[in-house]
Amino acid sequence: MDQNLKTIAISDSFSSEMMEALKRHLEEGNCRFLVVGNEDFVKSNLGDIGGYECVSTDEGAALEALQIKRVEAGKKPLNLTNSDLIQALELVQTGEADGFVGGKEVVTAEVLVAASKVIGLQAGVECVSDATLIVGSERDALFGNSALLEEPTAEILADNAVMCGELAKSLGMDPVVALISYQTGEKAPRSQPQKVAEAARLAQARSEWPVEGPFQPDAVMDEGIGATKVSGSQIPGKANVLVFDGVEVGNPAYKIAVQASQFFMGTAGPKAIGPLLLGLNKPANDLSRGSTADEIYETIKVTIQQCV
Repeated sequence: MDQNLKTIAISDSFSSEMMEALKRHLEEGNCRFLVVGNEDFVKSNLGDIGGYECVSTDEGAALEALQIKRVEAGKKPLNLTNSDLIQALELVQTGEADGFVGGKEVVTAEVLVAASKVIGLQAGVECVSDATLIVGSERDALFGNSALLEEPTAEILADNAVMCGELAKSLGMDPVVALISYQTGEKAPRSQPQKVAEAARLAQARSEWPVEGPFQPDAVMDEGIGATKVSGSQIPGKANVLVFDGVEVGNPAYKIAVQASQFFMGTAGPKAIGPLLLGLNKPANDLSRGSTADEIYETIKVTIQQCV
């Protein structure tokens, strides 16, 4: 097996969908896996295909050790329940694995807290944020702030815009980043568009690719409409990263993008991969409890690319 293959730590060992996704990657030789959990169940699903190693569950020891360390430091214990999750994240933190995928057996909040405390945040990043990858037949796009943050400050919004651009670059895209609002142009008089404009300025100062805002979605997606609303912009018709001002708008937006074709035209629309977590020291991505084997496969695929 290729010695340059990345190693991904997995915590959801009892998920049949997870096992199916792992088997596909192993058959294709895409990466290696360290699977924390029940060895008998894992081996009964993956067999002798090779490329993976079972890490026996520690029956809660990793979680207990984390909580004791916090109490000794004068901090409150964390609201965590899944020790396999902690074990898998520790494999990333110690360098035994390059990235993490999991969370199908726990709520997203638990994955976020555990990843933030075990892997840690990047220097200068205030909190974990997210992006969802929208994969279409004609183009792909990233939607920033689609799952986690409510009413981010201009600084946190700028962080998300920068990290979304970096993620797009790691996925082979040439980032063109648009920050979305209900008004277009920096002269919009209301406070929310002004905040978005400030975030765009902060993000552009830290980016090597175009970052502009605020834009209404139609001005981003249609070059002709964009030209009527703002002149001299690199964004209209070209943006492939759309950053929303919080989950309140980002979450409905990505779900509409995915479902609109089926709803209005009766044809399959793009698929969504995520939420992909941003701001951690090393790649770690969450799964919804309803994730299919195909969605898990795609999330692992993105995680591998983030590790390169």
